[in-house]
Amino acid sequence: MTDDVETGAKRIDLAVEGELTVVHSDGVLTYLGLCKAPDPRVLCVTYRDNGMKPGDRVALAGGYGRPDRDHILLDPCLASPLGGASE
Repeated sequence: MTDDVETGAKRIDLAVEGELTVVHSDGVLTYLGLCKAPDPRVLCVTYRDNGMKPGDRVALAGGYGRPDRDHILLDPCLASPLGGASE
């Protein structure tokens, strides 16, 4: 759906739902990842993991960026648990 969407001067927001595959914090920012190849991988850049962990179903929404064909960046991003695999 986002293959030909250009990013640039205007902000585009994107919302997705899925199962977390990555939860990582560098002490300042938290990175939440969705999807595995062959689908584009989605990375949400936020401030807290709010207890979410890989396997949890989440909703992510944020400013859309597409650094390359295989990756989508949501920054800034809001993440909300939906309930799911690890509950």
